[in-house]
Amino acid sequence: MQNQKNAIHSQEKTKNQYDFSSLSIPLNQEEWTKYMQNFWSENRNYFSHKEEVNGLISKTQNLSPNNFLLFNTPLESLFFIHQILKPTKIKMTTPYPSYFEQLSNQLKIKPIYSGFFSFQHSEDWVLLSNPNSFTGGIIYLDELEEILEKNHRTYFIIDETWMDFTQQTSSAANLVKHFSNLIIIKSFTETWQKLGVHASVLFSATQNIRVFQRHYDEQAFQPLLWYALFFLLQKVQVPKEDLLRTKAELLKDIAQNSTIEVQNSFTHFFNLKKKGWTGQELQKQLLEKEIKVYYQENQKGILPDFVRITSRSDKENKSLLEALKTL
Repeated sequence: MQNQKNAIHSQEKTKNQYDFSSLSIPLNQEEWTKYMQNFWSENRNYFSHKEEVNGLISKTQNLSPNNFLLFNTPLESLFFIHQILKPTKIKMTTPYPSYFEQLSNQLKIKPIYSGFFSFQHSEDWVLLSNPNSFTGGIIYLDELEEILEKNHRTYFIIDETWMDFTQQTSSAANLVKHFSNLIIIKSFTETWQKLGVHASVLFSATQNIRVFQRHYDEQAFQPLLWYALFFLLQKVQVPKEDLLRTKAELLKDIAQNSTIEVQNSFTHFFNLKKKGWTGQELQKQLLEKEIKVYYQENQKGILPDFVRITSRSDKENKSLLEALKTL
């Protein structure tokens, strides 16, 4: 059995940098490249693995194939349902770069930014990342169920791309069996770095999927993605426990530095601030030490001057720790 300490694939240094900014994690690139090359050289069945992929998604989510549709990208799925549902009042609960923000920018819709529990019960859509892509906060299933019951005229569109990294399995996908005002979007390919492909699954109630299917063109879903998804669903597992372990060990060491303030999360990343520094200054100083972290300048008042850091392998985390000590 593979040693737990080596369960996370270390990423290659890019331009002499360790990248802690991306939420995606490294995959065994040699194995992935070899597998994908077979598609072009040997596999000419354009919808190879289609039934297997549908079966794997059904099994992992405990849902019928009548509860989901596949899209080339998460943004494509959002545009698709927007054209059908035609919302006019949209609330966005996470004011950070995301598929939701891309949607609002391209459609020139001005979303309402506020906390998830402060909406006015009159929105057509409420857009939520769970876990939140910056703070790592989570909406629990019992809380969500109560809100769905009280607001049956509002569609809740939830991006669960990073749910695989949370400390607990609290996906709301299974709730689509009971709530027709719930739509879950999940990108199975965003989890891994440098794939070169994207794929998204949209989960919803059977009656919603029937409506969507009237406008849905299965042929538009790239054949290569059936092949890629089969590999990702069948061959690899997210090393969640190992990532959470390396994060816990890293935070324990960082806690010894009194100049550093940390905001932890329920998932594989955390937010960090150096007292007396702006986030931009911290990002720049770490970059000079070959450490790349994420900083969003306009954070709309939430966690100002914090940078986001994704836990990596023990070796990579050690390099980050050493860089922080020298600041």
